[in-house]
Amino acid sequence: KVDGKYFLTNFQPIITQNWKTKTIGNITYHFFPEYTFDENKALKANKFLEDICLTFNLKTNTINYYICKDCDDIFRVKGFDYVITMGNGNECGFYDAENKIIYATQLAGENHKHELTHIINDYFPNANELLLTGLSAYWGEESAHKGKPLLYSVKRVNEYLKNHPEIDLNKQNDFWKLDEDTNPQYVIGAIICDMAFEKGGITMLKDFLNNSKSLEEFLLFIEKKLNVKNGELDKIIRQKIEKISKENKFDNAKLKVSSNSLKTSPKR
Repeated sequence: KVDGKYFLTNFQPIITQNWKTKTIGNITYHFFPEYTFDENKALKANKFLEDICLTFNLKTNTINYYICKDCDDIFRVKGFDYVITMGNGNECGFYDAENKIIYATQLAGENHKHELTHIINDYFPNANELLLTGLSAYWGEESAHKGKPLLYSVKRVNEYLKNHPEIDLNKQNDFWKLDEDTNPQYVIGAIICDMAFEKGGITMLKDFLNNSKSLEEFLLFIEKKLNVKNGELDKIIRQKIEKISKENKFDNAKLKVSSNSLKTSPKR
């Protein structure tokens, strides 16, 4: 109530008024009172954030980071009493690009690399959504998707593709649902990001992010720059998923940055 009139107010400071706050580097953490804060993980999160910014030549901005009990708690902190997906899982995360806020559960804790990777989204407005989705899983490590490493999802997708030869990955955006725990888009996007990195390192990846907004641009880049002919993407992605599953590892490109160069060397 202001001067006799009522206005809508932000519910977040009210529901979190008893929470604790701790700033480590460029990240200000807000967490529920019972949570045991891990400063070591927070330092690693800041290092990861710094590496991303150096790799993509971005300004390091400050971020608010909320650690909630579970997914339902995240929605409540965001201001929603009810969301249709409530009760379906304990692990999730969100990045609010407009307000520079990361929401994570206590399972992911202070260093949710999947969500931290999303800070690049605002800097690449011409990036295809599949690339941004894939990149968050590509560097997400243990929290690549639904609190599990990317390899877990790759194996699930591999088995599913074996049983469903009718799925055409040349139309990669059509394959977005496997089960409640696995979204194939994260796997497909990560594989394509890896293909770009293998071809030309971080320079090629940035070029891809800058020139892939529409489906036509996305497919043209794959054909012209990654040398994958139209219609061959299904075969190549399936082969890569099968290879990763058999080798039982996904050697994604690590963020390796020197002060003298903003290029990351391609994998050998």
